[in-house]
Amino acid sequence: MISAWLTALAVASALAGSDISKIEGGVTVFLPSLNEWKAVQKLPFGLRPGDRIKLKPLSLAEVYFRDGTWIRVSRDAAITVLKDDERGAVVKLESGRLEASVKRLDD
Repeated sequence: MISAWLTALAVASALAGSDISKIEGGVTVFLPSLNEWKAVQKLPFGLRPGDRIKLKPLSLAEVYFRDGTWIRVSRDAAITVLKDDERGAVVKLESGRLEASVKRLDD
């Protein structure tokens, strides 16, 4: 039973389009499916549309998307992943600072 649960968890993580791949300081994620905040402790941390990331002061998080785009949020930032699919991602910056490297679209 535990083996099946771990396999399901690995598959769900692999299907996630974006991941928090680096953190410094305190980073938490609100997971609407569980209706609760979780501290990010293990990386990569898979994200889904609707997830909200909140950083404590002097913290940093880097999020990588399936198309090669990455964003870095810092200080006491808060962002929400609004959309993340094969066509791209939409992220809403609610507060704080955001740096991005956006992959150029072919069309």
